[in-house]
Order: sequence, then C-alpha cells, then structure tokens
Amino acid sequence: MIVDVDTHWESISHRPDAHPLAPWLDDLPSGIDMLAFGVAGSEVTSAPWVAKSRSRETTFQRDVTDRAALDEQVVTLARRVAGDVAEEGRPAVRVAVKVRFAPFFTHTRSVRLPDPTADPGAIERAALAALERFRLDQPVRLLGVRADLAPPVPA
Repeated sequence: MIVDVDTHWESISHRPDAHPLAPWLDDLPSGIDMLAFGVAGSEVTSAPWVAKSRSRETTFQRDVTDRAALDEQVVTLARRVAGDVAEEGRPAVRVAVKVRFAPFFTHTRSVRLPDPTADPGAIERAALAALERFRLDQPVRLLGVRADLAPPVPA
C-alpha cells in the first residue's frame, strides 16, 4: 500500500487523539524531508574519510573492583591503541579513558600529551594518568582507551 505522507498527515494531524504539537509540527520540515531534498549542513565531497581517533574497549563478564586488574586492562588496551596509532601513521595528541560503572553510568577522562607521539610507553602512561582521574568506588563493567590523532598533514 502506497500512502501520500502529506495527505495522511493532514488526515490525522487534527484528530483529537493526535499529538498535542501536531498543528505546529506540520510547519516544520522533517529530517528525512531535508535529507531527501539534499539539504544538509555539510558539503558533499569526494575526499576520503579520515579517522579522528583510534580506540579499544572491553566489557567485563563480571563487575571488577580490583584496582590492579583495572590498571592491567588499561595497559593492555593502551598498547593495542598504540599499535593502531602506529598503523595510522599519525601521532596521538590526547589519550582518554572511558569507564562504565556497574549501574551503567559512563564517564570519560582525558590527558593531553605534552608532544604528539605514537610511542606506546607515552600512550600507556597517559592512559594510566587518565584512569587516576576517576573515583573508582563502584564496580566497573567496561573500560576503554582512545587516542585522539593529530590532523593529517595536507599533501
């Protein structure tokens, strides 16, 4: 069944059981309408997509409260991220750690690196420093490490 959206909207927008904002919504273009007509805030370009960061994360099967285990996992993730940064060929400028606590509240803390680097040791130290910025008084369900990359050098 094919339905003309405008006709259908007109038929239901003034019904008593329609959404209270229906008369006002009628005047606003929807996001789909805007995209369908090629209206968007970004320019269409053929330039390839360029990553802004690289990240890794892990979700624990059981809540973790042991600080040494959290440190060990952050180091493991930071080393993987450092490998990804090296593959990308652009240095990291900031390192962030994401922590999701057992009640599913997620927080992020970050550390700016003194100099852009792909050095695994520097990324690892920054990740541990970011973890230090958390008050780890609740069980942890997920840990993540992200490295924000320096912008690409124009060719």
